[in-house]
Amino acid sequence: MIRLIVGALLMVGKGKISLDEWEQTLNNHQFRFAKLNISAPPQGLFLAEVRYPYL
Repeated sequence: MIRLIVGALLMVGKGKISLDEWEQTLNNHQFRFAKLNISAPPQGLFLAEVRYPYL
């Protein structure tokens, strides 16, 4: 899922997807960009840290 989100945000940055389209997708809870195969490559994506402020 994170690869799809990063890929979609890269497309927004490149101007291929409008910010309004991205916002509507998030608000509608439909990840229609998954069909476009725009996921980011797995190299370089990793979880560095998790913080729980209430602990």
